[in-house]
Amino acid sequence: MRNMLPKKNKKELIAILEELIRQKTVNPPGNEYLAAKIVKKRFEELKISYKTFEKQKGRTNILGYIGKGKPQLLIAAHLDVVPEGTGWKTPAFHPVLKGDKIYGRGACDNKGPLAAMLVLASRLKKVEAKLRGTVIIAALADEEKGSDLGMKYLINECKLKPDWAIIPDVGGYMKRVIIAEKGILEIKITAKGKQAHASTPEKGINAIEIICGFIKKLKKHKFKYKQHPLLKKPTLNIGMIKGGFAPNAVPGQCELEIDIRFLPSQKKEQIIREIKSLAPKNVKIQITQCTPPSQVKKESKLVKTLIKNLKAKGIKAECKGMGGVTVAKNLVLSGAEAIAFGPGGDDAAHISNEWISLKELQKFIEIMQSTILDLLK
Repeated sequence: MRNMLPKKNKKELIAILEELIRQKTVNPPGNEYLAAKIVKKRFEELKISYKTFEKQKGRTNILGYIGKGKPQLLIAAHLDVVPEGTGWKTPAFHPVLKGDKIYGRGACDNKGPLAAMLVLASRLKKVEAKLRGTVIIAALADEEKGSDLGMKYLINECKLKPDWAIIPDVGGYMKRVIIAEKGILEIKITAKGKQAHASTPEKGINAIEIICGFIKKLKKHKFKYKQHPLLKKPTLNIGMIKGGFAPNAVPGQCELEIDIRFLPSQKKEQIIREIKSLAPKNVKIQITQCTPPSQVKKESKLVKTLIKNLKAKGIKAECKGMGGVTVAKNLVLSGAEAIAFGPGGDDAAHISNEWISLKELQKFIEIMQSTILDLLK
């Protein structure tokens, strides 16, 4: 089958990526429909069937289908980008080609990998009849702000349920395959004091001081956990604090918000018990978000097939875990085997003068092509 596939087309890759970068899909507000139009045009040119899904108008998700039946392999990139910020040498939404690199907001995260998949789509379409299953190429909304209008919406409301998924949105220059992700526990702690005049603080109870004392205990605390082979120790971040309304008043209330990244050996109930053991009685503890850890087995067919094809291209990749979150987690928790892997690096995404290597994108196309064909042959 591979001998039937045409050679990589560098000009096509550049043209698609540059057009995607030109679409200002900063989230918020998103406006992913601007870039989705380019994906739609590409699917129509290649006669690839597709569907669009919108939880909110203009926040477009578009999925193209090559092949039919089971198993289904989802390749999902996202259309939204972070704000451009400052420090750009060239306009953020006017792509610039210099040597092997294309510069522009979204070049690495995540329009470069999407452009690569749209180039690969033409190759897959030519061998569609020989595929034993379906490849779904997805361009998603809202990844940068939690995926409530993107992957979560597609899973929970549109019944997206692939067998396998590769999420090309993790960096690492294709040298790491993310198969495990920590859990996220976000907690709001509210301390109730007693308001009083600043000239007589002894008549009040300072809620900010309550929270400050609690933070000191919290920072010294060692959570109970068992070490994980791929994930580092659990972490705690003091993220937000809000209290008081004037310097001449004793604050009667103070709120603290923390982020805990936890391991599979930990349960949210135990974490909360540990936090309550540190807190004074006049403190309320509320969970605002909890997403459990996720993991795919290293021995799975998906992981082994990808690692094999990376090795064939001279790339020694390792299975890793991470404390951050990709949409692979949502898929794993819904029952799919999903991993994160892709081109580009952490030093290229979300920065001014964001960039991606064309040579790396071309190699990514070849690796994905081999992996897809091996899985669906």
